[in-house]
Order: sequence, then structure tokens, then C-alpha cells
Amino acid sequence: MIHPYFGWGFDKQLTFVNSIGQHVITTHSIYVSAFLKGGVVGVLFMASLILVGLYHAYRKYHQGMGLEASIYLFSLMFFVTQGMFVIGGPGETWVLFWLPLAIVLSSRKA
Repeated sequence: MIHPYFGWGFDKQLTFVNSIGQHVITTHSIYVSAFLKGGVVGVLFMASLILVGLYHAYRKYHQGMGLEASIYLFSLMFFVTQGMFVIGGPGETWVLFWLPLAIVLSSRKA
């Protein structure tokens, strides 16, 4: 809680040993990692991004595009446990978050 508002930044790594003797350097959840690295401000930005995506996924579902909505929901559930691979830096796993978000934010052709 030394940096509660803006966090430690993206370069912060944890340094402790868990109960089975493994060295832990990051969190397993992107949501906890957002608080560690971005503080309260980072969590609010992340929550607003997720809520906007959920709103658009809800709209997609009611437009008869349930597959698009379910892809976004899958990505949110995936990052509950595997977010450690994404927040560290850009990589191939970023597609698992940004592509489903882009799909639900896209508009339907008339």
C-alpha cells in the first residue's frame, strides 16, 4: 500500500517464495495485477474498459450475435486465472483480450 493511487508501474515484479518453495514474480490474475501495477486509477480504468465491453456484449447478444458476446465473456473468464501472461508486455496473448473486445465494440452492418 505504498503506492495505492497509481501503483508500482508495469516493471514491478513480486519477490517472494510461496508455501511450496517456488519463487513468485507476478500475479496470476490480470485484475490483481492491474491493482499492483496501476493502483486504484489502473483498476478504475480496467473496470471501465471491461464494463463498456460487457455493455456492448449485452447489446450484441440481443441483436442475435451471441457468439460474439460469448467470445468476450470467455476472454474475461480466461484472464481471471491467466492474466499474468498479458499485463507484462505486448505479446501474442494480447490478442485474447483485445480481439474479443474489438469484436464486441464493432458495429453491425445495416
